[in-house]
Amino acid sequence: MLIKEVFLYQMNHIKKAIVAIVTVLVLGLSYTTAKAVSLQEAQSAQLGLTESVQTRPHIVSSIDLIQEQTEQELENNQVELGNIQAEMNRIQVALERIKEKKAEQEAKRAAREALLQKGESVAAASETVSCPGPGWCAKYVAMCYEAAGFDYLWCNADDLYYKYCTSSDLSEAESGMIIAVATEPHNSGGIRYGHCGIIFRRDGELWVRHSSGTIEETPIQEWIDYYGVTCTPMWGWGFDE
Repeated sequence: MLIKEVFLYQMNHIKKAIVAIVTVLVLGLSYTTAKAVSLQEAQSAQLGLTESVQTRPHIVSSIDLIQEQTEQELENNQVELGNIQAEMNRIQVALERIKEKKAEQEAKRAAREALLQKGESVAAASETVSCPGPGWCAKYVAMCYEAAGFDYLWCNADDLYYKYCTSSDLSEAESGMIIAVATEPHNSGGIRYGHCGIIFRRDGELWVRHSSGTIEETPIQEWIDYYGVTCTPMWGWGFDE
């Protein structure tokens, strides 16, 4: 019995020892595997970091290049925008000048139309004004202007010539203008005081209505040829333009 008990006791201790050894081996294998895995992960991480460090200059360089290109494009766009703005300003200035010129032309056109209307009123009045008598050609002209609503012209024919008649260009002659000479050779009064009349238009042609004892109507070129022997005939408005 004693030998059997001793044998069983030893076998029990051997069993515990084997279990302990197996446990140690298993734990050691797990540690080795985990360590290997950790080492591989560390190597991979180090490799990734190395690659990241190696590729970082290229990334930074690309970013700098993109930023430089972007800044250059922005600068070019700003220059182009400035050119466009400058061109728009020039166009605006040109438009303003055109508008001003158009306004000036419109004002001149309106002023001329108003002037011609006033002249027509004088020409129309000359049809209704009676002859003031022999030798009163200037009085007839003054009465025509007064009948049209303008100031009475207290002048002799030569005064009208020097004060109001400014042109000898037929293209500038208009209906309602005064036509005069400072002297003319056909009578003593004409030599001293000249002669005058009112221009009017008939069928598109210019005529002169004047007082020579009666109211006479003469084509303007005939009037110029007859009375313009010793003085150049001239014409102009008997009111402020």
